[in-house]
Amino acid sequence: MALASTLAAVCPRGPCSDKLGNEDPETVVVTTSDGYAVRCLRGLLQARCLLLEVEHEEAVSSGEELALVLTLVHWVYCGRLKDPRPAQGVTAADARLIRLAHRWGLRDVSELQERLTARRGRAPMQTGTLVQDVVAAYRSGKLTGRFLFRSPVRTVGEMAVEDDDLPVLDGGLSALLQHRSDYFRAMLGGSWAESCGAFGPERTVVTVYWPHDQMSRLLEFLHGGNFIEKPEDLKVAVDCATFFGVPSLLHHVREWIAANLKVSTAPMLWSFVESEPMLQLQDLECCEDAEDVEAACFEYHLKHFAELAGIKEW
Repeated sequence: MALASTLAAVCPRGPCSDKLGNEDPETVVVTTSDGYAVRCLRGLLQARCLLLEVEHEEAVSSGEELALVLTLVHWVYCGRLKDPRPAQGVTAADARLIRLAHRWGLRDVSELQERLTARRGRAPMQTGTLVQDVVAAYRSGKLTGRFLFRSPVRTVGEMAVEDDDLPVLDGGLSALLQHRSDYFRAMLGGSWAESCGAFGPERTVVTVYWPHDQMSRLLEFLHGGNFIEKPEDLKVAVDCATFFGVPSLLHHVREWIAANLKVSTAPMLWSFVESEPMLQLQDLECCEDAEDVEAACFEYHLKHFAELAGIKEW
């Protein structure tokens, strides 16, 4: 599941029942001028809205009506508008929405404005910065959540060595972890001991016996980053996806292989696909429309048969 799709699943669709009394430090309440309150992910607002002071607040005032706030919050979460826009020019509500986005310091306010003013049938020239904002906030340590992860395993060659001096890793937004990973969903949102007593101002340190460098890359991937940079990363990615239950990481592996088929790498990549049963499954969650990587490898070999076989064409 892509980052935007994951955030769309947790995006508030209406007001919350309580304005205060928030026990989850990862959320903050945005109040509206017509008396409603919308509970949002604090870290996401911080990552996307530079001027919105939410770091130490339980609630912040928007000064706008509920419908307008929900429209802007949807853009903050998903990088797109809630509803299709008719070709009617900029309305008074649109102008208020843009002003509110400016007051919040929305990073991609220019993209939002372009979407609002784009004519019917004409795709906007720019795309939002949702993924870049979330990844940058996570890397800089600004996207802090309720959980820290301790992975005291260091990889030395092909051996795993326990190392208690390795630094803890910030879990970031636990909502992302739970929606993108079966492992973290059970650990952080179920009846596991790690889930108990995790609310409140204190952050919970969770120990996961998994190689520290791989855990670090996985957490960044769950926040929108890339996992694979070179062919050697493929096996690690499949292992992490299988153990932590991350279908979107398998999707990432398939897409990377299909996009990086070359004469020098195609035989090795096809052999890797055939050695990994998880890459041959098409009915995994969020992978229904994923690249059929076996078919992609087969078609590439047919198209480039002469080059792969070392046959000179005259």
